[in-house]
Amino acid sequence: MISFVDILPSDIILTIIDGVASMDDDASTNLKACSLTCKSFLQHCRKHIFHSITLDIIDGSTCRLFRDLIESAPWVPDYVRVLEVTPISHYYDMSDEEEAAFKKINNLHTLVIRPDSIFGLDWRMLPPTTLDVLIHLIQLPTIVNLKLMTFLTFNPAYLIPCTGLKRLCFRNSNLKYSEYDIHLPQNQDDSINAFSSGIFPPLLPDALDTDSFTALSLKTLIEPQKNHLNPIMDINMVKKIDFKFHPSADAGSCMELFGYMKGLSIIHFKLSQPPHTSAIVPSIIASKSLDTLHTLRIYLEFQDHWVPQICEVLKELAGQSRITTLVLASILFPSDSGSERLEDWTPIADIFLSKGDWRYLRRLEINFHNTVWDHFDPGPEQIHFEDAVRRTYEVQLAKLSEISTFQYNLTITGGRWYEDLGVSGVF
Repeated sequence: MISFVDILPSDIILTIIDGVASMDDDASTNLKACSLTCKSFLQHCRKHIFHSITLDIIDGSTCRLFRDLIESAPWVPDYVRVLEVTPISHYYDMSDEEEAAFKKINNLHTLVIRPDSIFGLDWRMLPPTTLDVLIHLIQLPTIVNLKLMTFLTFNPAYLIPCTGLKRLCFRNSNLKYSEYDIHLPQNQDDSINAFSSGIFPPLLPDALDTDSFTALSLKTLIEPQKNHLNPIMDINMVKKIDFKFHPSADAGSCMELFGYMKGLSIIHFKLSQPPHTSAIVPSIIASKSLDTLHTLRIYLEFQDHWVPQICEVLKELAGQSRITTLVLASILFPSDSGSERLEDWTPIADIFLSKGDWRYLRRLEINFHNTVWDHFDPGPEQIHFEDAVRRTYEVQLAKLSEISTFQYNLTITGGRWYEDLGVSGVF
């Protein structure tokens, strides 16, 4: 009996397995079933099954499971490309066996490290073996994406050997440079010699994800430090930035950070607490050379009182930008008052009526996110609210549908807003 494995070309079969891996529901279960169907499927299925691993090392139980997995299946580290270590704490230090298991991962391209506290974790207070493992992972030559969240006193000099780093995320973090705490990998003599001489090539990332809290301390990355001829990182040619403004955002440090980036083509702003944070955006836009900027996405964390500030941003852009894609997204907070409390977005529609000011614009997305859907399936009241919102904004923004020079789309979303709204971050 001839099976489909004998009939279909191998590349078609691998494409089918890739499709199974991309399924949202039961992808892992289905891949395991595929791997048992035919021996020739095994390696390709393993590539997907072990591609991404998330480990909780707050109490060590997951670390021990990971150690046992590596001991029983020593081929697993070869398939791991994405590792998320979260949460971590001051209280658990890895054993020698767990350290050895982590250090067998050698083809990692994305690393996410997040502590267990929303208030931040002092990097210097991490237990010694855990600290050594994390620095080892950060400095792997294969790392392309690095995401560090809510860390205090992280030493940016750790990044000197990360010459392949292209996408870097520092959120809610404080960077503190120290030339006495470097932890350069002992097997990379070039890095050690370069640091000792003060001459090393700066990192050249394509994308940066950060916030107003971290902006000021990023200067330790992008300006030369003591005895160094070069900065640790050169962000002059960063093409994309995701930037969140906190309520206490310092306009000066935000403006200074954006001033280093001369070739931005994609900007994602996430704004909270109007009007203070939104007032900074027009200043940043006005200070930039807009010739390279083609995509701007603005996510508004609060529903009310946004329209005047967004109008100021759009007026700054009108007539002088080459933006081809513009996304405006706002949160909805359903209440007993229903759609009657929605802000009037008609002034925003009026700004786009002057065609000459938006001659490069090809796509305009306006999205509203229903926050209740994040945790609950929509009930009849939520569906009724969404319908009312849609009717309200279809009337307010009706003029946009009449413009033929760009494609306009209005959406109401729920669930995981960051993916639904098309404003995903660096990773």
